[in-house]
Amino acid sequence: MLLSQPLCSCWYWCVDQTMVQRILSAKGVPHARKGCLLAGYLKILPPFLMVFPGLIARAFYEECQRTNGELYTDWCHANLADGNHSSRAYPYLIAKMFPDGLRGLLIVSMVLAMMSSLDSVFNCLSTIFTYDIYQRFLNPSASQRRQIWVGRLVTFGAACCGFAWLPMIASSADGLYLTTQSAQTHMAPTLVAVFLVGLFWPRANGAGPGTWGES
Repeated sequence: MLLSQPLCSCWYWCVDQTMVQRILSAKGVPHARKGCLLAGYLKILPPFLMVFPGLIARAFYEECQRTNGELYTDWCHANLADGNHSSRAYPYLIAKMFPDGLRGLLIVSMVLAMMSSLDSVFNCLSTIFTYDIYQRFLNPSASQRRQIWVGRLVTFGAACCGFAWLPMIASSADGLYLTTQSAQTHMAPTLVAVFLVGLFWPRANGAGPGTWGES
């Protein structure tokens, strides 16, 4: 926690392109700062929204196992002790314990949250490829219309890669959350190192040598 968590937090809040693009779209520096502060305070909620429901679902599972299915019968087949099944605790909790109206509202909220995250990732990926690779190295004179089409093709390719990766996640014993976190923790130190070098060393800039004022 002392070594890896600060690195991962620095990567997520300062380097991650999805966060950076949202900050750059703010009206100004004051709005960007307020948005960062609000997002920081909202990060207090995940323990209550993610951890506690998992503990509740595990309690139902353990109680069903202890009573040999006499209590909470539907939970006995949900093997939450297994990594692949543990990621299903929250959907199981919604499907089995919530009333119909609230269940539909929560499912819609989950789908919308997933779409919001995915469109940010796809937009960042298409932007980086179009401006930093395609326009810079492959076709510097590309029109705006062509750049838009390139961005759309990159987004479609990224979506296909995401679908192709789903069977790998399903076959992993760690489950979806631990698999994605493992990938992020491998990338975070390198990206944070580049970010910190650019922040504290004046010569690490696009132009190369220079002073702080020229950077």
